[in-house]
Amino acid sequence: MRLRRGLSPLPLFFAALSLFGVWMGASAAQPVISIVPSATDVSVGEEFSVFVEVDPAGYTLQMAHADIIYDETKVSIVEVKNGGAFEYMFNNGTILDGIIDDIMGLSLRGVSSKGNLAEIVMRAENPGNFTIGISDAGVGTENETITPIINNGTVCISAPMPVISIKPSSVDVSVGEEFSVFVEVDPAGYTLQMAHADIIYDETKVSIVEVKNGGAFEYMFHGGTIEDGIINDIMGLSQEGVTTVGNLAEIVMRAESPGEFEIGISDASVGTETETISPSIYNGTVSISICRGDFNGDGYVNIDDVVYMVVNLWGPCEPGATGDFNGDGYVNILDVIYMVIHLWGRCPQ
Repeated sequence: MRLRRGLSPLPLFFAALSLFGVWMGASAAQPVISIVPSATDVSVGEEFSVFVEVDPAGYTLQMAHADIIYDETKVSIVEVKNGGAFEYMFNNGTILDGIIDDIMGLSLRGVSSKGNLAEIVMRAENPGNFTIGISDAGVGTENETITPIINNGTVCISAPMPVISIKPSSVDVSVGEEFSVFVEVDPAGYTLQMAHADIIYDETKVSIVEVKNGGAFEYMFHGGTIEDGIINDIMGLSQEGVTTVGNLAEIVMRAESPGEFEIGISDASVGTETETISPSIYNGTVSISICRGDFNGDGYVNIDDVVYMVVNLWGPCEPGATGDFNGDGYVNILDVIYMVIHLWGRCPQ
């Protein structure tokens, strides 16, 4: 009896197993939505961009969506722009309470290579570190919606310290003269709602005529209280926020007796919406002579004092500084002319 010849079942089994393995190995990796660059270092006041990047990871994507979470006390959103990868339609979302909701892009041809869903332009407002987070993210092909892997980003914002200074830093006046010094505030990139300082002076050398609003802090100004050589609690408040150099106060003084002393700043502070900061401080000096312009103290305003000006003071300076008699910010020939017309000769006795 002849046996019927046929295919052995073993090769068919192994062939099927092999095809199953190929099918299993061919499944695509999971798509990824990332903040790029992953770490950004900027300074207060600087505008910068981060990108919402989509990596299809082998899929052909028709859709991508994400919410972006950020720290609204540290940055403001300037603009949310189309990143370009999803060409058919782009929605730049809505901005509310530190979230950009519903950034979305659609593509008809399909996105199969890495590209940007959105460019987010930010402005650094206050120093500190925070995470730019991705939430409620999704991508879609023609057949399915996929939850992607997400990679958040970080932003580090730095800033120099705010500064409170006495301006001009040096003043040269004569006995009996009224003059002003200013309490200047440099926000150094912060947005300031408050500034405060006590001012220390020599009450044997000058008297305080008036403490005036410097104008930088528009909402409220307190001129302080004057007692025993200290102007206590000069303070200004701003609703709009102070972002540029300006004056907290103008202090009008009268020179009473000759000598030199320091105008000091004490107990100084500035504040943003979220924090109080101890600023750097720069004091000033006042030189009071019996005779203005007598730089060498010999009792005369003469050619020797002109030589002193040219050698030691000539050129740009703070307005009203020593030798700048007309207050234009330069010690030059105009100040020599002022000396000759108004101050020349023997000093008053």
